[in-house]
Amino acid sequence: MPYARTLSSVHKLSILEGALHAGMIEIPVDGGAWTLSNGFRELFGIALGVSDIINNIIDALHPQDRQTFRDALVLMRTGISPHPSVFRVLKSNGLIRSIYIDFRSLTNEMGVTQKFVGVLRDVTQEAAFQRMNREMAQRIDTIMRSTGVDCVFRIDSHGHLFDYVTRGALQQHPSALGSAWEANIADDERRGSVQSIKKALSGDQPFSLHIDILCVDAKVRRYNYKAYPERDSKGVIIEWNGALIEAPGGPLSHALPGLDIQTGAKLVTGATIRALCSLLGWTHTDVSQRSKISSTTISRMTTTTGRLSGYFKDKSIEAILTAFKNGGVQYSLTNDGQLAISYASIDAAA
Repeated sequence: MPYARTLSSVHKLSILEGALHAGMIEIPVDGGAWTLSNGFRELFGIALGVSDIINNIIDALHPQDRQTFRDALVLMRTGISPHPSVFRVLKSNGLIRSIYIDFRSLTNEMGVTQKFVGVLRDVTQEAAFQRMNREMAQRIDTIMRSTGVDCVFRIDSHGHLFDYVTRGALQQHPSALGSAWEANIADDERRGSVQSIKKALSGDQPFSLHIDILCVDAKVRRYNYKAYPERDSKGVIIEWNGALIEAPGGPLSHALPGLDIQTGAKLVTGATIRALCSLLGWTHTDVSQRSKISSTTISRMTTTTGRLSGYFKDKSIEAILTAFKNGGVQYSLTNDGQLAISYASIDAAA
């Protein structure tokens, strides 16, 4: 006979959490009691009846991740949703699990945040794949470095980029090949280079051209743009594979003008701070220690839409830009008045 008893919502949630290796936590803004699902308790190893939930959660985290969690709590107490993060959890059997947590706010009818609900997911396997990808990327970087290649790319038959690997002066610079790559060619070379590349792509033979590209360190370098067609079984071109190889002689004479910290502070956005953290691999705590600005303020900056000037003190923004500058970042102004970021140490690493 079929099992006729109707499952409660709690049972359904437990089944889903077990199948998905997930969990949930509710944190009231007013300091009320936290609510943990069975899945959360399983992921963090917290038994029923434990009274000091906060410290038990923090103790379960990897020591290097505890401050990030504390920073998230500070933000939530002020009604601000922290960015989703991956935390390492220390299990009683000695294993370390990677847990992704995304906090969402719940508001009342007046739009005031009442509590935050955190949805958790065990991403240990995904994190392992990411580590493997990083190791593979390091091997690829070594090969590219030894052969003088700064970019390996794949583009479709219409010239649109869909896969690439970059390093050196083109690191983090896919726009050099994507839909807006023409804007990164030096002004006096742009028209001729664009026409030459489009003409070559309209053919069906391998080609090699020289183009001058504005790189991430605000310097223009000459590259050998080499590409060859990939064909299907009928001989029809389905994509182009290619590489950008820096020509001998080093950077050319053109470069973007340097920018002082005070002017740069007027142009910085929350996205700028996030990009700088990603570029240097810094956490909000790292930035706080180097700039002497609180990590809470830095977290608020990264969640702000638009320019930070006017919402935060200019001196605070300048202190953060100075910290990144001391870490090797340079600031420049593009022709259309936008802030350009470059990482000065790439020349030393090239």
